[in-house]
Amino acid sequence: MSANWKEVLTAAVRDTKASFESIELVGNEAHAQVVIALLRAFGDDPTTMMFAESRTPDHAIEKNARPADVLVLHPVLGAFFVEVKGWVIRDIVRIDAGTIFREVKGDVQPFNPWQQAQDAAGQLKNATSKVVNARKLSAREVPHFDWIVALPNISQANWTDREYDESLNNCEVLFSEELSDPVRLRDKLTEYIARKAGYRLPFSRDQLNHVREALGSSEIIRSRKNRTVLGKPERIGARIASLEVTGKRLSEEQMDIIRSEFDGRPQLIRGVAGSGKSIVLIKNLAHLIDRTVNTAQLSFGTPPAKRFLVVCFNHALIPYLRNLFDMSYRELTLQNEPPSCVDMYILNQMLYKHSDKYHEHPGPLKYQNVQQGMNREIALNYCAQIDRLAQTAPQILEDIQYDTIYVDEGQDLFDEEFVLLLKFLKTDPSTGLKNIVIFYDDAQNLYGRPRPTWGRLGIEVTGRTRVMKKCFRNTKQIVEFAFNLLLGKKAETTVKTRGFADVETLKENGLVRELSDRWEVNFAERIGDTPTVTLFGTREKEKEWIEANVLRLITDEGVRPEDILLVSAYAKTYESVADHLKERCESIKRVIKPYGEIKNNPDKDRYIFENGCLTLATVKAAKGYDSPIVFLMGVDSFTESVEDRAQFYVGATRAKVCLFVTGIRGQGLAEEAEAVSKLLATSTPNPDAPPVVQIEPNRHLARPRPSKPSIPARPVRQDVQVPTRPAAPVPSVLQAFTPKFRRGASVQHPRYGVGRVVQDGYRKYLSSQDRWDEDVRVQFGGTIKKLEAESDGLVLVEEGKAL
Repeated sequence: MSANWKEVLTAAVRDTKASFESIELVGNEAHAQVVIALLRAFGDDPTTMMFAESRTPDHAIEKNARPADVLVLHPVLGAFFVEVKGWVIRDIVRIDAGTIFREVKGDVQPFNPWQQAQDAAGQLKNATSKVVNARKLSAREVPHFDWIVALPNISQANWTDREYDESLNNCEVLFSEELSDPVRLRDKLTEYIARKAGYRLPFSRDQLNHVREALGSSEIIRSRKNRTVLGKPERIGARIASLEVTGKRLSEEQMDIIRSEFDGRPQLIRGVAGSGKSIVLIKNLAHLIDRTVNTAQLSFGTPPAKRFLVVCFNHALIPYLRNLFDMSYRELTLQNEPPSCVDMYILNQMLYKHSDKYHEHPGPLKYQNVQQGMNREIALNYCAQIDRLAQTAPQILEDIQYDTIYVDEGQDLFDEEFVLLLKFLKTDPSTGLKNIVIFYDDAQNLYGRPRPTWGRLGIEVTGRTRVMKKCFRNTKQIVEFAFNLLLGKKAETTVKTRGFADVETLKENGLVRELSDRWEVNFAERIGDTPTVTLFGTREKEKEWIEANVLRLITDEGVRPEDILLVSAYAKTYESVADHLKERCESIKRVIKPYGEIKNNPDKDRYIFENGCLTLATVKAAKGYDSPIVFLMGVDSFTESVEDRAQFYVGATRAKVCLFVTGIRGQGLAEEAEAVSKLLATSTPNPDAPPVVQIEPNRHLARPRPSKPSIPARPVRQDVQVPTRPAAPVPSVLQAFTPKFRRGASVQHPRYGVGRVVQDGYRKYLSSQDRWDEDVRVQFGGTIKKLEAESDGLVLVEEGKAL
């Protein structure tokens, strides 16, 4: 693998069906070789979990056994540790009593890697036993723990030539030949465990979950696991690939909501764009089902059947939610088959299923044809039908009702549609309330629905409302650009979107701040490039530029087609661009177009991204999805209306890394978007940031061909530059960061005293102070504190080493 081992490792992690925690802790090529070998041998099982240098939280860091390099949790292997040694055969002097004597800088030193792995296994097994005992379960609920040593740079032939197989049993060692052959490796380890674990195989998901609980590890957000682009690490494609698999952990805020028990009571979850509302919704549902349905099935007697509904307005969002639920449920329960008690539909699909038009099992409701602008009337008609059912056939009504309804993108629904959903809900016998859980974002209200007064609808959420305050999807520059367009900071006339975006709530929570010339957004921390706005005189010139630059990204920058989203209010206008790209670029297998009539377009029923495919979508179809690179096309087609500003905000906030906005000069929001982009490019606060290599769109992308400007009519000198304050250097989100405070280092705090760093520091931008700091977790005695190093006066006492 040589210099590219990190990229090969990234590719292996992204290709696998298994989950892998803490890829950043794989510190050298030998370690990476073993991880890749294990992934290739056992990664086709989605229930498999692997961890790099796992620790148990029940010990202080100085009392933790030195972690083994890899831990594998697998139904056949149980909890299996692999200790990796990148030694070469010539350095080994002899072996005595299981101890390897190795020459290190002229000195012969003893090593016992088996003992190291055994110590780590013993500590985790004890922690797992505590979990099992706390649950008052049988000791048989603790799975089998075992270990092995991997020597990726030593062949079995060389080992045998030196007769080391006479001193150590070869079944306790993995050699280079076995690590290079997935079938051989899988056979060796499964046979090894089968002889030792015997009748206990395979291990249940509950047994492995006891180990996960003992580890205290966070769950991993499994996004698209596609093949990465290998090649030069400075290319945009390779950096995006690295970003996709590194640091993708759920936040404490997200986990708190995921684990919350909403049983039997209405809930309102409000969140900023990119806060992970859909992920939190689905994972909370998975926990609810595991907590109620699965647990009830293990009890004596026949539990009452429960039914759950996830509903939204956007048709293209349903495949994403289904895919996310299947992954989340499998990750939580280790069951490959999703439960049959969950329905996921857009509202009209749900109504159709329970109507007389449903061909498989006609329902009791008379179907109402969808008509533009008639949502409220249709909802009221269905409400009247259900009221009649409640009077004449209550049992039939109960058969079509749900125990819990989750609403995603609740801002897309009218009041009458929420009332209709309540009528599809059973009353919870323990609370007397209806369990509707609504996820809502004012700023993404692109249909212009009025905000409900929940109490008037019979949805009492007082004291049961939460706000998700952090954006994980977008960089600060992207969301700040979109937010300033939403509020019309550079508009020539007054824009009435402050109430629409619920600005006052955002200000009260410190999430936004109004400056003299712009809005500062504080709910996104990642730093990247300011979005670029490129305007043209004609639509054809715009299309040529888009086509040239998408091609450049794929061919020169190693960006995968599925990591690019072409989005517009009117996608059909740009179908020729997507079709030409398909013809010109061999990497693009096809173009996914999830918009238009469903009868003529199967893409509307699928996940909108696919390996090797370019996606062209309307803003409405892309709502709920995201992509590393977004071309938001036709900015001129967005008017200055509240709804169009919201639609632009939604389109722009699909971008995770790079946003390119194009359109025709002199129309719609074109000039305003250009003005906001220039404003943010020259006022981004970051004067103290170290020099970095940025992903600069103007450097990597082809420039537009010169065209005659339609406005103004009088020629403008292009070579005269108005003096402006130079833009402060903005570090790219993909720029590598070397922490000052590394795991294991000893530090001094003015209040807490001496402690030890338990996790490498993360770079953090403090927008309120216009400077950078380092976010560090430090253990002081039995307490772990999260500190901002410079702000909190943290001092490095000595150069520590990772344990």
